[in-house]
Amino acid sequence: MKNIVVVGGANIDIVAFPDGELRAHDSAPGHSSVTFGGVGRNIAENLVMMGCRVRFVTVFGNDSFSRTMKADIMDKGIDISLSRTIHGAPCSKYICLNSHEGELVAAINDMSVYDHMGEAINAESIAAMNEADMVVLDANTTAPDLERIVSACTTPIAFDAVSLSKVSRCSSILNRIFLFKPNIYEAEELLKEELAASGSTELSLRERAGLYAGLLRKKGVENVMISMGADGVYYENESESGIMPSMVTKVVNTSGCGDAFLAGAIRAHLEGGSINTMARYGSAAAAICAESDTTVSRRISMERLNAIVNR
Repeated sequence: MKNIVVVGGANIDIVAFPDGELRAHDSAPGHSSVTFGGVGRNIAENLVMMGCRVRFVTVFGNDSFSRTMKADIMDKGIDISLSRTIHGAPCSKYICLNSHEGELVAAINDMSVYDHMGEAINAESIAAMNEADMVVLDANTTAPDLERIVSACTTPIAFDAVSLSKVSRCSSILNRIFLFKPNIYEAEELLKEELAASGSTELSLRERAGLYAGLLRKKGVENVMISMGADGVYYENESESGIMPSMVTKVVNTSGCGDAFLAGAIRAHLEGGSINTMARYGSAAAAICAESDTTVSRRISMERLNAIVNR
């Protein structure tokens, strides 16, 4: 069984869907769900469901939401012994509104607890990272703490950008990232200075993804996978590049699809898969997630991933 350490966020996810078209400045009938999420937590849960042993490093508040979430994480078989509880801090929350077609309309994150992430980055957690087969980081961790990790960690690192507002936190550690999976907008935000200097504005979506991947590789990233939404994922490393078409056939909810993708890609890599195979398994995991109304599908498994990839 492969051993993975995930360092990142764990949130309460509150997701709302209207029954029909949304109208500005008006309430709409619909339905909602309250589930456990967070990029790091979602990736950890996906990896456990794919047969990996996962140790999760995060910080929790000490309110009732936090206690319930910790119990749920442990029930799912994720080891949180390296995590820390911040007394007086509230649980991290992610609140989003989707369209009736399942696409994200707007979201707010209340995540000040992650300012304390450094309390969980210590000799014990670094030692665990160096004993793992893969370390997964997300941008809920501050830039100084990311730099502390990569300066001491020798294990290959996968990185999730999380959001436009947080992606720049990885700018100083790109040369240590083995696998980076931003979406097209996060890559653009991270590279905005280089892009402003290049003057390239009339490129197609796929041309932009190729340009961004090349720039990221020049900065030291070994394997780049850039999500283009319904147009699939552009992937590139030293020896191979291409586009993996989306495998999504039904969209209920897009929240969590990127987390599932990264978990699937990591799982394929740990089995010796090429970057094409990594993108294929990632796309299959994202397709399973898109059919679920929760951020981690209860139907994720290696058996189902293999069935989708091989059909």
